[in-house]
Amino acid sequence: MLISRRIYGLQTLHSGVCICTSLVIYFLIYGLFNIYGKIGVIPEDRYVYCAILICLALLFDAARTDRRAAKDFTKGPNISRCLGTTAMQTATAFIFVSAVSFATKDRNVSRFLLLIYFTVNALALFCLHMVVPGIIAGKLFKGRRCHRALLLGPASSIPKLNEWVNNQSSLGLIPIGAITLEEEIQEWNRTTPRLGHLGELSKHLRATLPSLLIFVDFPQSGARMREIMKSCDQAGTRLLVACDIDTDLADKVSFFSCSGAHLMSVRQEPLESPWNRLLKRSIDILVALPVTLIVLPVATAIVWFYQRLQSPGPVFFRQERTGIHNEVFLLYKFRTMHVNNPNPAQQATRNDSRIFPAGRWLRKFSIDELPQFINVLLGEMSVVGPRPHLAVHDCDFEISAPSYRVRHWVKPGITGLAQVRGFRGETRSPSDVIKRTDSDIDYLEHWSLEMEISIILRTFIHVLKAPPSAY
Repeated sequence: MLISRRIYGLQTLHSGVCICTSLVIYFLIYGLFNIYGKIGVIPEDRYVYCAILICLALLFDAARTDRRAAKDFTKGPNISRCLGTTAMQTATAFIFVSAVSFATKDRNVSRFLLLIYFTVNALALFCLHMVVPGIIAGKLFKGRRCHRALLLGPASSIPKLNEWVNNQSSLGLIPIGAITLEEEIQEWNRTTPRLGHLGELSKHLRATLPSLLIFVDFPQSGARMREIMKSCDQAGTRLLVACDIDTDLADKVSFFSCSGAHLMSVRQEPLESPWNRLLKRSIDILVALPVTLIVLPVATAIVWFYQRLQSPGPVFFRQERTGIHNEVFLLYKFRTMHVNNPNPAQQATRNDSRIFPAGRWLRKFSIDELPQFINVLLGEMSVVGPRPHLAVHDCDFEISAPSYRVRHWVKPGITGLAQVRGFRGETRSPSDVIKRTDSDIDYLEHWSLEMEISIILRTFIHVLKAPPSAY
């Protein structure tokens, strides 16, 4: 597709500029350190290996980047997006260099040189992300590389289509006129002139000689579509079909082909990729294993001590919860309520008499959730995901949020996007259920490595500064 090829080409060129700039900065700083005698007698090949690792890290980051993010590539500089991309590239390069240095026990490369390099390079990358895409597009897509676009569709859809084409001016799209499906239009107050109707398409294609015809419609008639394609082929005009789908739905829809069948999906699912699942599972193990082996035994001893004083009984509380694909599993928690709890399914409320004093403190700082890292190691849960609920609560919540069951497409988590947004604790109203469900589905549809790490880091902040809803 013309648009996607141009965007992906811009991304590739931009990644190349970033990699070349990073290497130039690295060797400039290395040269300065060498000139002023800060390198010492360390062999030069150690620094060459380090440069290769940085290059590989940036290549890995470019390959890992979700191609769907391309839709934001030509919208102009965005400080938040550029900062996030820069931070991820710098972190990836740092991890690559640190991991190899640790594995080979190489302590010869100057840490001060690397500190200066990563700082300077991060500033340079940020500037490149802010400026370079627009410059590259402006140089590449002008003159004969511009596409004069003729718009075709219902009169009601033309303004939206015209606005979209104008927003793609950086990719060389220029609207020259519109053709409506209707023969008669009562009024036409548009910046793009109306040339005629669908029956006159061939005539206007020959008269205006556009390089691109953009047809906005959800294909319903194969015969009409073939006629439009034939007219475009005869005029030597490219055809681009923009499916006229409701805006809220269009953000979720994706089209693809598989074994000759043409399919449309109404939700994105990044975690259906085996590679993404491997990344997520690796993070789960890297986080859960040290917590289970080091933190959990100490926490268990402390919890057991307070339970003996205030509420004797079992240390752990086990309860059936629903996980991925509605599968039931046993969830582990530190017990925070008295043993003679008449209704374990009842949600905890503020000043709940069932909770013993130390249990309030455990719940406030989420210490009672620590045993769930065992569930993570067992593969029943993930560190990040929708919070698992009782089956009876699932039945209640789906009444308030019709899309509630979509949450079960991924593994439940100890923390999640809903929790770091402040939607945790007791669900007291239907709006609470809706906000949490929307956040969980947002996570499911837009998962990325950056999002996963961000949620984990933000969770630490929430643990240290518990929100009012934590009780």
